[in-house]
Amino acid sequence: MRIAQIGVALCLATFVLISLGCLGLVRVSPNQRYVTVVAPITDSNGETKEFELRMYDLQTRETIPVRRLDFEERIVVASQWSPDSQRFVFLESEQRSDPLYLFDVTTRSLEQLPIEDVGAAVWSADGAYLLVAHRVSDADSPAGEGTLMLNWHRTTDWAKVHSVRAPAGISDVGSIDWARTFPDDAFKAIVHLGNDLYRVQSTEITPLTTTGDVKAFWFSPQEHRVRWVRVQNRRFLAVFERNLATGVVKRLALLLPSMMPLPEGYEYRFSPNGERLAWDAGDYVIVLTIPTQQVRLIQAVDAKHSRRATQPQSESGFQISVPEAPALGLDWQDNNTLLILRDELEVYTFVRLKP
Repeated sequence: MRIAQIGVALCLATFVLISLGCLGLVRVSPNQRYVTVVAPITDSNGETKEFELRMYDLQTRETIPVRRLDFEERIVVASQWSPDSQRFVFLESEQRSDPLYLFDVTTRSLEQLPIEDVGAAVWSADGAYLLVAHRVSDADSPAGEGTLMLNWHRTTDWAKVHSVRAPAGISDVGSIDWARTFPDDAFKAIVHLGNDLYRVQSTEITPLTTTGDVKAFWFSPQEHRVRWVRVQNRRFLAVFERNLATGVVKRLALLLPSMMPLPEGYEYRFSPNGERLAWDAGDYVIVLTIPTQQVRLIQAVDAKHSRRATQPQSESGFQISVPEAPALGLDWQDNNTLLILRDELEVYTFVRLKP
């Protein structure tokens, strides 16, 4: 496998490295023009007590403040763009009583959605519905756990029009982009719950995987193909694909510790066409080109001082890059462009690199 440093960092915002357990800090709109990030607000004493959800216009380089977030709370900003890139919703924290918010790009207005049963949310393929995963208490579950209700809300009036109960014992979504609906039927969906994938059809929900180690997935509704990545810490990383029409499953890629270090990542993201997979492994960002199984490690970039990290060697002899600041979030702008949030928002392009 060949390792190459990718691209040049483009400075869009300064971000202080603070571990908050934040999720979904970088989210690109479907039209590739906008990106939401979370940035710190530093007072005159250099202390950070608040964060701000911001939207960047990558075309005009304009910064639009959206909402301040209290440092004292555990922040979970799971921004999800509408299919037309004109609105996005976000969940401010993990408190069940906290509302879902909607930001309108054109009017730059922020409103609290009239949805009582809140949770992680995604838009349907046509934007007509918002699919919300709401955790409910369960008398048979241990304290603090429960099960999920998957609720569809009509986006014209936000009324709840459809519900499906997740399998018993599942209380959390599996990732930020946890669901995809079908274009021909918004009540049909592929959802990532816990550590497995499920297919929702009307009021029925059936498992697509049962391995308990699925980290992220990609779905092509037109072709009825779903890809997912399985990860077992320091044992293997594998990408699989299933044809939903035929049920045929095939393995597309496999990485083993003999090939490269395999620490478990914090966030996994498929490119829009499903051909690449990027993940934050804490000390560095890894990109896998699935058809060729080529792996690239992205070195840390300190745009302020142009410093590079040292190059320690693993036990297997594989060279790795240890950054001065680990990635806080990442997302694909397009199939060849990856955005990574560290000290600054960095843009890496793959278009000049041969497969």
